[in-house]
Amino acid sequence: MKKTITTLGLLAASTVISQAAVSFTGTAISQTFDSYDGTAAPTGWDASGFSSGAGFSENRGSSTGGVGTGGAYAFNVGAGNVALGVQPGGSDFTPGYFELEVTNDSGSTVATWAIAFKSYVLNDQARGNSFNFSFSTDGSSYTPVAAGSFTSADGAGGSWTLGADYSDSISASVASGSSLFLRWSGDDESGSGSRDEFALDDVSIDVVPEPSSTALLGLGGLALLARRRR
Repeated sequence: MKKTITTLGLLAASTVISQAAVSFTGTAISQTFDSYDGTAAPTGWDASGFSSGAGFSENRGSSTGGVGTGGAYAFNVGAGNVALGVQPGGSDFTPGYFELEVTNDSGSTVATWAIAFKSYVLNDQARGNSFNFSFSTDGSSYTPVAAGSFTSADGAGGSWTLGADYSDSISASVASGSSLFLRWSGDDESGSGSRDEFALDDVSIDVVPEPSSTALLGLGGLALLARRRR
């Protein structure tokens, strides 16, 4: 049975310094933010784009949404489901990002990763903002993932809705001891006035196993048998 390493709710003492990466040892990592209270950065996470300084410099606590002050929040997106959230403002998260660094401590290179997450939007304002997913193996050059990205509508909707429900594999070769960077970026896109709130939840990271030599031999044998029957 596959084990799961759960890092939800583990908070670092500093609210400004970049957080230590989470360690991938070969078993799945899962973060649900159930114990996150919006007063410090979750372990492994960094942020950029807040006017008060680097990292998680504006921690606003817990809310159900409908706030007016820019910063990071523990948003209840419905039925007590807490998520890592942000209220963008004129000088907050426009642009900005949340980022999770995952260090490969499995002892071998990981070529393909299984990534899943859900992102939410409270579309309560008449401005469209993006919340886009991308990844990197060097923390500098990022690959965008359209299926994990979305932009809120200009017109106000008024309740929390699912923006992206992503579960897929990504090709990103990471040697043991190196890191995978997962980033969710926000910015103004259209409209004017105040901005919608966004939240991220149920983040999971695992490895996609390489085919075993036995499986490859089996596939080769099936292909040979099929050719002989023609």
